[in-house]
Amino acid sequence: QPPAQQTEQVQFDPGMLDLTRKLQTHRPVFIGAAEATAQALFAYSFSIVGYGLIKVLTAFYYAVERTSYAMKISLFSIAVNFTGNWLLVRNFEHMGLAFATSATVSFNALMLIAGLWREPLVIQWGNLGRSLGLLAQDGCRQGALSDDHHDQKEYDPY
Repeated sequence: QPPAQQTEQVQFDPGMLDLTRKLQTHRPVFIGAAEATAQALFAYSFSIVGYGLIKVLTAFYYAVERTSYAMKISLFSIAVNFTGNWLLVRNFEHMGLAFATSATVSFNALMLIAGLWREPLVIQWGNLGRSLGLLAQDGCRQGALSDDHHDQKEYDPY
């Protein structure tokens, strides 16, 4: 057949049936894994703003040719991350890992912001305040909406 008329045949894998049975048999284990994932994502969520700041500020430092400062902060952040993991993982397991990563990202972003004081920047505080206010307002709105769904203790798609 010409290439345009070829169709790919999908064959059923009998192993998938066994996997499906195992998933159904051990459902509480996977619900626990889903809860652990949700906890870790909650801990990682504290680094979202820091991650965005790192992306923007690192590009800024490269643009103004202050790459050594950004690199030093990056290397120091590795030490902070290692220390945070060492301190938190033993007691808090996966949540400790996620919180250590969030703390490292936040620290990295704050240090990059601190380095901006050497630059002749003009900050429009009114626009910045307005943007932060809108972010806070939206966060409160999202938090209020998410409280409506805490009545469901378990999510069972079956």
